[in-house]
Amino acid sequence: MTHFTKSISLLAAFTALSACGGGGGGGEDGPVLDEPTPPSIDSGDVLAAESFIAGVNSRRDTPTISFLPIGTATYTGEMVTGLNISGDDTVDGLIGEVRLTAQLLGAGDSVTGTVSNVHTLDGNTPVELLGGQLTINGDLDDGTKRMTSTLSGQLSGVVGDGERGALNVSGTMSGRTQDTRRTTFIPNPGNVLPPPFPQLPDIPIVTYDEATGIAGSTSGSISGSESGSFSGTWAVSE
Repeated sequence: MTHFTKSISLLAAFTALSACGGGGGGGEDGPVLDEPTPPSIDSGDVLAAESFIAGVNSRRDTPTISFLPIGTATYTGEMVTGLNISGDDTVDGLIGEVRLTAQLLGAGDSVTGTVSNVHTLDGNTPVELLGGQLTINGDLDDGTKRMTSTLSGQLSGVVGDGERGALNVSGTMSGRTQDTRRTTFIPNPGNVLPPPFPQLPDIPIVTYDEATGIAGSTSGSISGSESGSFSGTWAVSE
């Protein structure tokens, strides 16, 4: 009976020791890394964002002699940038949705907004949906038609070392208002006789809707759990 009791005691001690991973240091598998939040967009969305930015950029710059419309203008669009995180070559870009509100008062117009749904990129492939959003605060000059603003806020994600951390963003955004071209046609006054007599083509009249978009560039730094920098382009449209 005594021998049987000692066997049970030794077995219990061995089982407890095994459950604790042995008597020495940590397990052989290393630390458990955090899982990144899966993307909510795909590469097609990234290509569409880049195309949208190029399209707004191709519009006419608002002439400096023009007067911006009075009132509140709301714009939505995209931001796509390069990204350099120290010691991490698995991501090389950022993409986010931009929303701007401009208070067009005739002088000293204020601009506020956000950049949300921010993702890291590997080329045109979304890697991770980052938590948080960025804040835009700035001004739109009625004379030059140029916007300048700060871009700041805190994002969070599994970037660099595989552990979730805070990414503090501090940057700037600059841009210029863009106009949308419209072409209408009026009857040619030279057509004095109706068909089947030869007809002259209608006359095109080109007009522009002013300040229907804003496009420009952005850059800044990242600090916190990781350090790095970003730079790229953005555009918004009514």
